[in-house]
Amino acid sequence: MMLFTKKTAVSSLVCLMLNGCNSTPRNEIPFFETSLVENQSLMKPIRSISNFDDSLSCMDQLLLKKNIPTTYITSKLIPDASGKVFVSVKDMIITSLSKMSRSSHSFEFVDFETDPLKQDTVQNITTLLLNSGDMHIPKPQLYVSGAITSMDQNVMIKGTGFGVASDDFEIGTTSDLIATNFSLELHLGDFDTRTILPGIESANELAIAGKGDALDGGGRISKAGTQFSLSTAYSQGVGPATRALVDLGTIEIVGKWAEVPYWRCLSLDQTHPEFQREMHDWFKAMNMSEQINFFGNALYAGGYLTTPETEGLTTTLKQAILTFQRDEGIVPTGIPNFETYERIMRHYVTIDENGRFKNIGWDEATEADRRGDNIWPDADKTNQNPLKVEVATLPEKPEYALNESVIFTVRTNREAWLYCYYKNSKGVMTKVYPSIFQENPKITGLGSLTIPPKKTPDLFAFTMTNTGNESLLCAAAEQQLDEKKIPDLFKSDFTAINSAFKNVSLQDTLKGLSTGDIAFGSADWKVK
Repeated sequence: MMLFTKKTAVSSLVCLMLNGCNSTPRNEIPFFETSLVENQSLMKPIRSISNFDDSLSCMDQLLLKKNIPTTYITSKLIPDASGKVFVSVKDMIITSLSKMSRSSHSFEFVDFETDPLKQDTVQNITTLLLNSGDMHIPKPQLYVSGAITSMDQNVMIKGTGFGVASDDFEIGTTSDLIATNFSLELHLGDFDTRTILPGIESANELAIAGKGDALDGGGRISKAGTQFSLSTAYSQGVGPATRALVDLGTIEIVGKWAEVPYWRCLSLDQTHPEFQREMHDWFKAMNMSEQINFFGNALYAGGYLTTPETEGLTTTLKQAILTFQRDEGIVPTGIPNFETYERIMRHYVTIDENGRFKNIGWDEATEADRRGDNIWPDADKTNQNPLKVEVATLPEKPEYALNESVIFTVRTNREAWLYCYYKNSKGVMTKVYPSIFQENPKITGLGSLTIPPKKTPDLFAFTMTNTGNESLLCAAAEQQLDEKKIPDLFKSDFTAINSAFKNVSLQDTLKGLSTGDIAFGSADWKVK
């Protein structure tokens, strides 16, 4: 019997080996198909943002109002003196400068690499064109210098532990806290003289937290025993921390150089380091039905929906989410995710006198809040945040001299169709936006529009040629106006349109062509 069993086992093993050797990958197609699915990322990508994202947008508006001319800037490589922070600080600086130049066009980064070890196709072609005289690189006026100056690991460690044991079992728990500090210093230099501008510097430090918890135990019953170990670890990465330091440092050095009140942009509630973490806890506490209800009511209150959409993720709600995401500069997916929730909550959350986050609505108390127009109506009520359009002149002043040029800035609080009309001192009105120079009539609520484009002011100009009172009127509409009813109002750029509305005002005429909400904004000045 024993001999038969051994023969059977050996035969089975031989057959198994032969079958294994004879198998081909074609027999495992379902397995390989699954690998294509499992290889996909578990999470959808989101925009890299820091606590200072809104502060960078705030700086963009300050630079725009100050009418800072476009400045060519570059950056040295920002080294890591500690050798422990492996991030590209220079690229983060470029992103920060770009965000604060979205509307103001205050900075253009000169990208040129001289290190022969880092030459690529673009750089090689650039070198060839420069040598042949077919390309000109503008000389930077400013440059950013600095370094990650220190990285002190395990500055503070706090550990606790507790355990119980007997002859038959033992159990214990431990908990550790670890603090690591690192600092970043940035300076602004004059490229002509290669000197660091005095007083234009930033030196900031940040603590990175680490936490670990563990539970271990074991037991014995007679001669048999068992053991278990459970542990969790939390370690903040240096990437987001470095981005926060870079954003803060860039705001400081640019604010000091441009002589604008940059500290106003650093006092926003959203810069609080716990803001995103607290919002994430609130978001996780809601189930899917509650999330849909929140997005439907909040986007209605924000003016993105004509009626609250709370009966599931409808096409209308997805389109409203998509529009809001475009206005906020986040990845437009149309999906009610945390990133979108966090941006909406910036219109509903402030910090109270005790330093805690609190929900706010649209009442007398919040109307006086320092964020003012940033607050939306209460999502549980029926009133909506109205469509708004703001018009201003650059430079911003009530009077201009003859032959002086004016630039206009226009900003809406959400996506809209924009129409702007200029009225000269003789009362002649002409359409100046959209035009052959700026053809897209639909704008987002992200940043400001300049007329003419500040980046290319040579396209056309508004030069004061006659004394008297002049103005610019802009209409922002939720839906495209019915241009076919009065085509003379829209078809010709920079030509008189007064004859198109003889007995009523231009505002009333445009209102009559609108099928949805429409808002008006204007700027008035005097030419002497």
